[in-house]
Amino acid sequence: MKNLTILLLTCVSLAPQLVFAQPKSLSPTQQQDSITIKSLQGEAWQLKYSDPRKSMLYLDSAAILAQNVSPKITADVIYYKAMINYLINDYPLAIDQSQQALAKYESVENHYGQASIYNLLGLINQRIGNYDDAVHAFHRSLSEAEFDDNLYAQSNPIHNIALVYLDMHEYKTSMEYAQKAYAIRHQIGDSTLIGQSLQTIGGLSYHLQHYDQSIAELNQSIAIFEKHQDWSSLSISYSNLGMTYQALKSYERAKDYFHESAKLSKQVEDDEGLTSALVNLSSVSVDLGDYRTAAAYAREAIEITEKFQLRPTMKDALELLAIAQENLNNPSAALQTMKQTMALSDSLINSEKSNQIAALETKFKVKEKEQEIALQKAELEIKNAQLKTNRYLLIILTGGTLLILFIVWQQKKKSKLKEQARLSETENKAKKDQITAALNSQEQERSRFAKDLHDNMGQLISVMNLSIDRLQKAPNIVPSERTKTYELCNDILGDMYKELKNICFDLMPQSLTAHGLVNALQEFALRVNSIGDLQIEVLIHGGENFPAHEKSVALYRIAQEWVNNIIKYSDAKNITLQIIQDEEEVLLMIEDDGMGFDQKLLISGKGYGWKNIQSRVAFIVGSLDLDTQSGRRGNTFTVAIPRWYFISTEELSESPYAINS
Repeated sequence: MKNLTILLLTCVSLAPQLVFAQPKSLSPTQQQDSITIKSLQGEAWQLKYSDPRKSMLYLDSAAILAQNVSPKITADVIYYKAMINYLINDYPLAIDQSQQALAKYESVENHYGQASIYNLLGLINQRIGNYDDAVHAFHRSLSEAEFDDNLYAQSNPIHNIALVYLDMHEYKTSMEYAQKAYAIRHQIGDSTLIGQSLQTIGGLSYHLQHYDQSIAELNQSIAIFEKHQDWSSLSISYSNLGMTYQALKSYERAKDYFHESAKLSKQVEDDEGLTSALVNLSSVSVDLGDYRTAAAYAREAIEITEKFQLRPTMKDALELLAIAQENLNNPSAALQTMKQTMALSDSLINSEKSNQIAALETKFKVKEKEQEIALQKAELEIKNAQLKTNRYLLIILTGGTLLILFIVWQQKKKSKLKEQARLSETENKAKKDQITAALNSQEQERSRFAKDLHDNMGQLISVMNLSIDRLQKAPNIVPSERTKTYELCNDILGDMYKELKNICFDLMPQSLTAHGLVNALQEFALRVNSIGDLQIEVLIHGGENFPAHEKSVALYRIAQEWVNNIIKYSDAKNITLQIIQDEEEVLLMIEDDGMGFDQKLLISGKGYGWKNIQSRVAFIVGSLDLDTQSGRRGNTFTVAIPRWYFISTEELSESPYAINS
């Protein structure tokens, strides 16, 4: 099993660093309001995660007071709003507020405030994957900080540029910027920032396989965090150091550092950090061959991940538990654990696809908002210039003023039409990009799946057949040779298992998650029909409303498995696949004109196909019926599912199936 990706402290320097010095020549009332604003900002920052709505109410009150104090303090309050909206993932609103604050900082020539805004815009673009825009924004932040000769403000965007290149896996470039940030922070003398930089540099050294440097840098960060009693950061450095020693195969030392990381995570009640440490302890125990300990750590991690829904870490823990169970000669438990892992993988695939779609939508909205703000700013500048011209022309000639007003009206009309055309073009392009991305992704998945089957599984099966044939043809083979052959077979089975796991993980039709069950079945039929030996007809009765969730996935898998059985074992030429809905139930019916067979042979068979069908039918609370007879042509496979099973919670509350309290 591969080591988990090393944890990095992605220091984004979001904590408010704006200077709260009161402007000169303020009245006593304004001075008191300034103090109140500072207090409200502090309360809002404390509530940013636990109660963002209340946090915004505090800032709304601060904004009202700031209007009577100064533009700079008003900009500070808007900046706080933008930061909190960034942290709660409302990126379009965060960009809008950032632009508002930026305009006010520019009006009073506050370069430190402008540097902070550009740094925040860089973080937003980094979060949504617009890496080029993120780097550009961080460089703008650096320029403003250099103008103000503020070393602290200079170190933050440089460090954040390093983290962007880290996300892009450009580790050498990332290291260059991380070292620049470290040099500035060393010049400042802020040991906390120095510790953060050393931790990042140590992580990059790990990725560049400079393990001795990584150990030295992480140990320096540990000394700093211990001095400041920064237990959360210390836990991460211990975990990184453990992974570095694990890469060097110094497993006992790695285990010690993972223990320290787990202990500190418990101390600060960091459940995610604790589960990562437990998974790392399980991994290094597997490396040491201590499978009982590995299983114990994995079970403890699974218990915590189930409680807090940390699903990616749960998947890692389940995989380690299966490895431990297999090596403890408990294959049945290992198989059951792998079934859980596969089910969780299916769920993670769906979540990942949904997140990707949401990220694309967010990118589009952010770009649209940026363009809208830029256009509004340009229109405002044009309007101000025109008003200034109008004032001069009004003194000279009233008629000239009326003419200018007419021109302004025409320009606004043209700008509006131009904006409408631009928005329409942007929307069409986004739709086209989505279609192209979906088609390209499908082709890539088909090619990868075919290559994995042909190049990897095919070769492994051939070697396995040769090994088994050798044992059969040479029953009197010497025990040592037989043992080697068994070990070879065992290794091949392990490789086949890994290959099969990877294929199953990737095997999820995009049309199912993007467009629902009906589209996925029609696409599957088209693929089979394109071969030419067999034709599938898909018929839908009673509507096509099947949401793309795990229930539709299960029904799709059942249909796919049964059609594959027909293709493998029947001489059928035609298949009719029907989805029938009424008020009581949803019916999946698959009919073929192939030769019938004895159902007992299917039920008692050793294959997993029929068992998989039965388990999926049970999962969706359905009933299964098979009409076939040996010696008779024509077979009918039917699965019935209660209609309420496909109704959402909102629809169910208004349907005849609702339970009145």
